[in-house]
Amino acid sequence: MPLLNCTQHGWSGTESVSNRTANAIKKNTLEKILYSSIVFEEIEFPLVVIEGETIYDITFSSSQIKIEDESTLNNILEKLKPMCYKCVEIYREAGNGLQGLESSTENPNGDINPLAQKAN
Repeated sequence: MPLLNCTQHGWSGTESVSNRTANAIKKNTLEKILYSSIVFEEIEFPLVVIEGETIYDITFSSSQIKIEDESTLNNILEKLKPMCYKCVEIYREAGNGLQGLESSTENPNGDINPLAQKAN
């Protein structure tokens, strides 16, 4: 599992998230995230997306999407980025929307830092 140095949680494991998911978590917007995976030749690639989100003509509305074409797989994987798994989990546990919680902050390096006071 790749590691990421999160400004809030320090070194931690990552989730592969879409840009839309990262923005929803960063801005604490009301979006429902979906833990999904892409399956290619029996290999599973886990990812976190916004429910109903479309990435490279694939709409994510179920927990598992089977991909037959390697080019499509590569195009989807290129659009994902790593994010601290704790930040993703805090967002999910807060009801997929963080209503009434503090807004995210961003440090000068641009690292995502959601829920600065709610993480622990």
